[in-house]
Amino acid sequence: MAGLHAWTTAEALFISQPSIVPPNGLVQLQSALTSLQAAATSTMPFVAPQAFLTYRIGFFATLNNLFQMLFQVQIAGLGSVKRLADIAAQFASHSATVISIGNAAWNHGDLHLLAAHAHLCHVLHDTIHRFLLEPSNTAMTVRPWPGRTVDSPRAPFTPLWHFCKGLDAELPQVSVSSSIQDAAALVVDLGRAALALPCAIPRQLFRTTSVHVPSDVQIVSPALKVMSRSVIGVATHSSCHGHLHVTLDLHHARQDSPLKNYSSRSWQLVFEGKMDNGVEFTTSVGYADGVMGGGRWQGTLPLHLNAGGFGAQGTSSALTGRLWLVDETNYERWLVADRALERTVVVY
Repeated sequence: MAGLHAWTTAEALFISQPSIVPPNGLVQLQSALTSLQAAATSTMPFVAPQAFLTYRIGFFATLNNLFQMLFQVQIAGLGSVKRLADIAAQFASHSATVISIGNAAWNHGDLHLLAAHAHLCHVLHDTIHRFLLEPSNTAMTVRPWPGRTVDSPRAPFTPLWHFCKGLDAELPQVSVSSSIQDAAALVVDLGRAALALPCAIPRQLFRTTSVHVPSDVQIVSPALKVMSRSVIGVATHSSCHGHLHVTLDLHHARQDSPLKNYSSRSWQLVFEGKMDNGVEFTTSVGYADGVMGGGRWQGTLPLHLNAGGFGAQGTSSALTGRLWLVDETNYERWLVADRALERTVVVY
């Protein structure tokens, strides 16, 4: 309760329309995070709430740095290009951070809320580059983002969502001022509007039940020799042609999770593999092409690895892989399993 009280206190300070990021707001957010960390247990680790609070702290700290830089520009008529570029890069990093909190097993509306947070960070990044960094662009390309479609039945109609939609419609029409002070004033106004937005919090953060999707990935290939449960061998100069057999247990996925939409032809299940010798590979299959039964999804993904990727005889490397659910048409990409596969590959 102490953590929740500190969190709501912080958000109340932010939406009171201050001209700068209130220092006590950041203090309260940090207090909320500390309380959650202290309350976490093995059965209730609060991983997603902690990650979301960490994102909020980073976002407001970067916004505060932006304000300080812009006030300097307004007063002195100049600013550090490197600092502005660094701040823009931090917003891009926050975008990647917040979108990674979600999981394909979450409710689709919750995922779209995270996407709106990520899009706001991207807008701030793009605005800094367009209005304050040379060469200034005369046009602005609106980034597509999940949940952006007005007629989507899953669109999260929150102030944040409407704000992002408004920015997409209006910002490209705004011309770049020849005055650096005027450009800085515009970005300050945008930052203050973002600061005053009520925080859109995914409902999953307050649920006590897990939505983790257990996954099992098995490598099947005539070129591979199973040495133990976690070790596989491949003969030197041998290529690997076969498939990955994937099983997903969807019993705990939310009813509106994209994982439950296994009849849609727009989704692809994507496996991203990486070996610690630097070799990376990607393979995929249509999600609708899998077999669903008993609450489990099963499918096979083609696998082709050239002999050169395994290394020399007598060497070994670690193979790890992630599973993603991807809809390229609607620009959606959600993590299914972070460590879907872990094997040691020995070349004999």
